[in-house]
Amino acid sequence: ISDFESKGIRLILVDLGETAEEVQGYMDKNKIPFNAVLDQESSLADPYQIIGVPTFIFINEAGVVTAMTTATASTASST
Repeated sequence: ISDFESKGIRLILVDLGETAEEVQGYMDKNKIPFNAVLDQESSLADPYQIIGVPTFIFINEAGVVTAMTTATASTASST
């Protein structure tokens, strides 16, 4: 976390389509030390063209999307 912060990068987790209880249970089980924003209606999927999770969206200081990538099963399991 401190590596990101030292570079001026803020990490925001957004969960699509799950309840607060589901998300909190997953985060507790996996010891994820971040807060998550809930999008229970998955309203961000279309505007950001999210077709898989996890999807990483990089937004610059001006609020412009500069890059986007979706992790594959092999990259997600190695983290």
